[in-house]
Amino acid sequence: MKIAVAQSMQGALQGQVKPPEQLQILPCSLTISPDHKAGDEAKKVTVTISETCSAIAYNSEALERKATDLLTHQAVQNLGTGYSLVGEVKITVKRATVTHTPPLVFLSFHAQGTWIYALSYKVQQHVKELIAGKTKQDVLHVLSSLPGVEQVAISWGDDSRLPKDTGYIHIRLFVV
Repeated sequence: MKIAVAQSMQGALQGQVKPPEQLQILPCSLTISPDHKAGDEAKKVTVTISETCSAIAYNSEALERKATDLLTHQAVQNLGTGYSLVGEVKITVKRATVTHTPPLVFLSFHAQGTWIYALSYKVQQHVKELIAGKTKQDVLHVLSSLPGVEQVAISWGDDSRLPKDTGYIHIRLFVV
């Protein structure tokens, strides 16, 4: 019976939600009201049990926008410029709480995204100019001294020099 009531309640609340809203069910409160006190003598006792449930609806698109803005701001502060969001921010709502005076809704959530560093065309050209015509050892030294570079690998076998023409030099970044 309790499961059927809970499903019915959730269905009724869900029916009031409009796109792009999402529903977050709040904890229900149980009230037990007997018509006599414990120890009273009575031929008949009526106990009324009621459960009050509520939920909040929030705009999931607005939450996603604001979470993305917040994470992007944090990425710029912590990582610096040059990073871009790959894909979308994933949001998991943990819980919702309501204060009564004043009535405020607090939505606790976890937001996660992936940012990668991208070199602009101008920066790539500058890097190519720095390494053009240099030996493998010199290229490794130059690239590893650049800001933000943690590890460098070069895929050519001998110790010949890179071409002097930057059009023949290709840069690939791998994010691990």
